[in-house]
Amino acid sequence: MYKPTNKEWSWAMYDFGNSAYALIVMTIFFPLFFAEYIVSGKLTAALWGLSVAISILLVGLISPLLGALADKEAKRKSYFVLFSIMAIIGTMVLSFTAYIPLYLGILIFILVNFSFGLALSLYDSFITVVPQKKNVSTTLSGIGWAIGYIGGPLCLLIAWFLMGRKLPVDLSDYRTLFLVTGLFFFAFSIWPYLSLPKDKLSPAVSTGLSALRTVWQTLRSWRNRKHIFIFLIAMYFLMDGLTTMVYFVSLFAKVTLGFTIEQIVILLLIVQGIGIFTTAIMSWLAEKFGEIRLLILCSILWIVISFLIFFSSDYASFRIVAYLTGIVIGSTPAIARGFLGKIIPVEKRAEFFGFNTLAGRMATLIGPLVFGIAAYLWNMRIAILTVVPFFVIGAILLIYLNMNFKRWQNA
Repeated sequence: MYKPTNKEWSWAMYDFGNSAYALIVMTIFFPLFFAEYIVSGKLTAALWGLSVAISILLVGLISPLLGALADKEAKRKSYFVLFSIMAIIGTMVLSFTAYIPLYLGILIFILVNFSFGLALSLYDSFITVVPQKKNVSTTLSGIGWAIGYIGGPLCLLIAWFLMGRKLPVDLSDYRTLFLVTGLFFFAFSIWPYLSLPKDKLSPAVSTGLSALRTVWQTLRSWRNRKHIFIFLIAMYFLMDGLTTMVYFVSLFAKVTLGFTIEQIVILLLIVQGIGIFTTAIMSWLAEKFGEIRLLILCSILWIVISFLIFFSSDYASFRIVAYLTGIVIGSTPAIARGFLGKIIPVEKRAEFFGFNTLAGRMATLIGPLVFGIAAYLWNMRIAILTVVPFFVIGAILLIYLNMNFKRWQNA
């Protein structure tokens, strides 16, 4: 197994820190907080889906432009630090959304999630310059995701002690939880803030308009990089299902299956615990046997998981879902991030990772909206089936890419 250098560990440490936000805010507690203190009733899933969709739509549209601007100005690290700090501060004040009008509460969440997404896109692009050896980006990406599955639960454990060895039951507890999450996020971001390299490209005179022109030129030349764009489209569909699952699994478990917060947390900690090992192992296997092949396998497993969730009726059956999800929930984006780092041109690294974010965020724009509408019209169990077509289409595109990758890459 590959042993990362200090520089590589410093990059991966941001995965460790931001996983507190991903687990506590995105996956478990802010959806539950939203349903209890911001909006309730049948509109909960629809408004939550709309809030998520708007934030990720903004991230998707702006990421390629911000990436092109960062590449031209050689200020990728500056933009990364700026937006991550905005996300950290926003996380610490999320509990105050319970005291303000509905539209303001939704707006604050949108701004926080928007900042988090932009920072993450820029952070991911460092995978092209951080690895000290060739052809280890996928393995390093997997290590980052794997230690992230330690960071999230560790932050939750700290908050659990500070809340009096219990999970949040009132606004005071949520205030503590979100404050601890923000502080944890910041503490483990300091090392990457200080040690990640600044771009060495010669800064060019750049404006938002020139960045827009650069993005347009990249899009027009898609035939010259067909393997990259087909991969991004495939990830568009695959990430749709994955991210929709992440945003709605807590609500599904509570509303449809009647699980307690304690049961939900235990299940998600099972996912995280398995993910610590399987993400690193799957990324290493992808380095050996091919990233596209492993992503096809992940797509098939996601289809199986979707149907298992649909048929789940009790805690025991959902535990099987947790075991399988732990195998793929980190492996899928980790392998994709590392593979993209291998195939993109160095001079367009932030821009193409912006397109990668566009693929993921535009996907998750549709997923939560469709899920929310289906849940409103029918129920969340029916809504789960809406993610299956995205996994199927993603798998088909990856198979097509695998058949033609070498020819397109050498064209």
